[in-house]
Amino acid sequence: MYDPVKRAIHSVAEFSEITGEFFCRVIGSSSACQTEILMLEKKMKCRNDVDYRRIEALPKITAMDTADFYIHCYRQYLSCGKTVIHTKHYSGNARIANAVSALEKICRSDFPMMSESMITNLVVRSLYVIDEVFGDERKIRLTKKLMIPNITSRNDYLTVYFLALAGCSVLLLQYRVDIDAKLNALALSTELKVGSFGNMDLPPYQAATADAGQAMTAAAVCKETAKPVIQIPPHPRRSNTHTAVPNTSSCDKSGREALTQSVYAQRPDLKIHSRTEKTYEELAQLASSVVLIGIYDSRGKNVGSGSGIMIGRSGYILTNYHVVHAGVYYAVKIENDDAVYKTNEVIKYHNGIDMAIIRIDRQLSPLPVYDGSKKLVRGQKVVAIGSPLGLFNSVSDGIIAGFREIDNITMIQFTAPISHGSSGGALLNMYGEIIGLSTAGIDDGQNINLAVGYEYIKPFVTGF
Repeated sequence: MYDPVKRAIHSVAEFSEITGEFFCRVIGSSSACQTEILMLEKKMKCRNDVDYRRIEALPKITAMDTADFYIHCYRQYLSCGKTVIHTKHYSGNARIANAVSALEKICRSDFPMMSESMITNLVVRSLYVIDEVFGDERKIRLTKKLMIPNITSRNDYLTVYFLALAGCSVLLLQYRVDIDAKLNALALSTELKVGSFGNMDLPPYQAATADAGQAMTAAAVCKETAKPVIQIPPHPRRSNTHTAVPNTSSCDKSGREALTQSVYAQRPDLKIHSRTEKTYEELAQLASSVVLIGIYDSRGKNVGSGSGIMIGRSGYILTNYHVVHAGVYYAVKIENDDAVYKTNEVIKYHNGIDMAIIRIDRQLSPLPVYDGSKKLVRGQKVVAIGSPLGLFNSVSDGIIAGFREIDNITMIQFTAPISHGSSGGALLNMYGEIIGLSTAGIDDGQNINLAVGYEYIKPFVTGF
């Protein structure tokens, strides 16, 4: 005999194991189903191959610049033949692009009253939601699972359907109310009735954190449920063998140097950054890690240029948001490389601090960011590298002239000459470390130039 409660419990269990598309609605409330959900969430805290979330509501866009960014992502997707899409955290993702196409198709075929602007708004919000809910760079490749209660509106329902198409397992807990008949008729999700509508007493879900106490709690939960912690298999392109590294906290200087040389002998791909003060000639050699960025509109017309700094080995380049925001795609030139690297990948941006990260398909030699171990001071020597007026990788020297508060952002004022096109270039200390991102110059003044400081750069580029 068919038992809906057992079927719902089975679906919750299936939800905990399945990888990829899964979209199910559990309708009504049941103590047995509630118990199964709480047990599932205990197991989720033990697993390091899953990014599990239970949220009370889908996030909404509240800032205009955020909406502008996702509108730009959608327009790029349209201009690229709807084959790939790029968001803040997902780069060149064909599956998300296919999910957008399916969402557009449903809107046009099943909701003919939706205008193109309404469809655009729905797509923009869906892209924002997947970034906000599953946008942790550290978990970007994990299996994604989302549980959310009482979805009723058309746009919310279509948004979670988009998440399922994009590769998330989605379980809706419709214990108070269900979707309307028209949405149900679309047959986008599996329907499972477990009882009458009412309340389900679920405490707010708190994901396990990485600290030692939470790790011990997770281990205890795993033991309680008699399930071993699932280990992520080694990356196929990485070696399974690891070299034991001794504790160097009490090593003398020669011991530390020997260890460093041993590590780099095994990993010749790593770039050794020796923290010694450099001459101007040596600093000028670092121009090979600063790029020229050409900016192009939808007609392929060059509408400007700027500079960028290599900050990630896998093609990541830091620049100003105002450099990239008007472009549809970009052409990147690197010193001593005749190739031109075209890209439309804007990986991340922040209008408030005027920074953005783009990506090209090439291995790079990134510059280190200053760690802030000593406070910057007026009179400190600096070197600026950029491409003013398109003059590729010009190098100039100067000093820090002061620190200015502009739009609640502390900027470094420096005297090293820069001009239009230097935006996004590197401001270095004498150790060759990035202390600022050249951002603006005051045309009416002589050598009055501004840079966003390392204290904003460091958290922005962490993970790249």
